[in-house]
Amino acid sequence: MRDIRGRVVVDDRAAHGSPMAASQARSGTRLRGFAVAIVVLTVVGCGANDDSPSAPVTAPTRTPDPNQPTPQQTAERTAIRTALEFFEARNRWDGSGMRALVADDADVADFAAEAPDDYLAMAVLERTLRWQYLKPECTATLYGDVAQVGCTYLMQNRLSQAAGNGPYGGSRMDFEIRDGVIQMVANTFDHSRYGTEVLVPFTEWLNTNHPGDRRVMFFINDLGEVNRSLSPRSLALWAKRLPEYVAHDAG
Repeated sequence: MRDIRGRVVVDDRAAHGSPMAASQARSGTRLRGFAVAIVVLTVVGCGANDDSPSAPVTAPTRTPDPNQPTPQQTAERTAIRTALEFFEARNRWDGSGMRALVADDADVADFAAEAPDDYLAMAVLERTLRWQYLKPECTATLYGDVAQVGCTYLMQNRLSQAAGNGPYGGSRMDFEIRDGVIQMVANTFDHSRYGTEVLVPFTEWLNTNHPGDRRVMFFINDLGEVNRSLSPRSLALWAKRLPEYVAHDAG
C-alpha cells in the first residue's frame, strides 16, 4: 500500500494478524484436521469391510449341572438296580429270575449255592423256609467296566418267626456286575445270634424226633461251615419237617 507520497506502507492489520486473518488461519487448521479425520475414517472403514478372516468365535463354557449324574454315577446306579432285582427275585423265591441275572461262568459263594444253576434249588428251599432278605442297602464303585456292589440286609424266616426272634442284621452280599449281569456273588451271613437262637433249637428237635435227618438236611463244607443241603432228598425233608417243627414250637 502506498501513501500520498508514494512510499510503501505496510498494513498493520496484516503485520499484526488481523482478526480475519487469524480466523482464516484457524479455519484452515480445522479444515486440515477435518480432512485428516476423513482419511482416518476412510481407512478404518475399509479395514472393517475387507475380506481378511475374522477371529474364530469360541462357544461359552457351560457349567456342569450338579443335578445331572456323571457317566460313572449312572453306571453305578445301574449296577445297584441289578443287585436289587436279584434281591427282589430271591424274595419271590423265583429261581429262574435269579438265574437269569447271573452269568453262566459267575463265581458263586452263597450258602450252599456254588454255581449259578444252584439258585434253582435254592429258591425251592427258601420258599419252604419263607426266607426273606429285608431292607437291602447297596453302594457301588465302578472299576473300568465292572461295578463292585456291596449290600447289607436284614433277614427273617419261618424258624426265626416261630422262635419269636429277628429280623437279624449283620449280614451282607457282595457282587461284581458288568453290563447288567452278575459276574460274582458272595453272601456273608452272620450266624452269631441266628445260630444260637434258631438253628440250635431246631437241630436239637431233629436229633430227638428224627435221628439221622440232620445229616441229610445239613452238610459241612470244606471250610468247616454248616450249610443247608440243596439235594433233592434234603429239599423233601425240609418241606416235611419244617411245618411239623413250627406246629410243635407253637404248641
